[in-house]
Amino acid sequence: MSFDAQMENAKFSLIVDYESVFISTILFNLTILKDDSVPKACTNGKYIKFNPEYFGSLPLKERVFLLAHEAWHVCFNHMSRMDDRDHEKWNKAADHVINLMLIDAGYTFIECGLADPQYRGMSAEEVYDLLPDDPDEPNPMGNDIEPATGDAAEELTQEITDLVVQATTQAEMQDQAGTVPNSIKRMVQEILYPELPYGVLLDKYFNDRAHEDYSWSKRNRRYADVYLPTLYSERMGTIAIYIDASCSVTDAQFDEYIALMIATKERYNPKKMIIADFDTEIKEVRELHDHDSARDIEFIGGGGTRIRPTMDHVHGNDAEVNIIITDGYFREDIPPNFDKEVIWLIDNNKDFTSSVGTIININ
Repeated sequence: MSFDAQMENAKFSLIVDYESVFISTILFNLTILKDDSVPKACTNGKYIKFNPEYFGSLPLKERVFLLAHEAWHVCFNHMSRMDDRDHEKWNKAADHVINLMLIDAGYTFIECGLADPQYRGMSAEEVYDLLPDDPDEPNPMGNDIEPATGDAAEELTQEITDLVVQATTQAEMQDQAGTVPNSIKRMVQEILYPELPYGVLLDKYFNDRAHEDYSWSKRNRRYADVYLPTLYSERMGTIAIYIDASCSVTDAQFDEYIALMIATKERYNPKKMIIADFDTEIKEVRELHDHDSARDIEFIGGGGTRIRPTMDHVHGNDAEVNIIITDGYFREDIPPNFDKEVIWLIDNNKDFTSSVGTIININ
């Protein structure tokens, strides 16, 4: 069987047998080359080179392991992250990280690789600091990372970042978000939802949806004898705010959530505001109108957290925008065909992700 046929079989197995849309998306955006001068395989973040004789000597499942191993080097951008570290030691550290991850995911390990269990769950930087300085002990898999430095490293980092965001999106669309490591999810969240002051982000969100225009229906009082248009802003129709009152939320956090709710009412003054507190269920729903104050509302709660009743309420309300203020410590449970505008104001929980809405961190 030719190298090209072996490669296609390995790619097919990666998709079908391991259901890895994420890493397959990374792989399919890289150039695959065969190169007799490469001992086994290597990558510079844009291509992956394979020694065709070595690749052909491996059983199919080990070819899949090697494919995934090289693609993960790209995904983790081990080329640009090396900085001024020793090349061979850095390569060993990165190999430990990837090989242990693939073993835990059920891939068939190439036995000559590095996979010391004491490094499980660590980053390449952490493993590097713990590895002994032993230049006389070569990496059995060889140095398969081609480092990038200077402007080339910056350019490569941007390209890989774009690719990782694309791959994460594809995985989520195929209900495979669980195959994306948390470190990658956090990076993508930070890219898609930058951590700016939440007031700034809310302002932008609402300003994008406010309808400012000139109205001929109102007289401009500065010019009594001339009928000129007046610039006015149509307020948001209905905003719904859901406040997490579960026992995982401290008193200080809850006070902040209330302050956020009051500030939203007074700053944007929607025609109607729906306010609800929740834990395992919706506790109470109130409606305020533009002349009502939000400062005298009392809340109850204190149980666990179950998000489905809240999401069901969001799904059925008439709000243009729904804001959920929470610490995010619950299992996501979204109703079928959910299509409402949601802003998650997440308090001090970097690991929070959601398949719907916009996430704003308020830590």
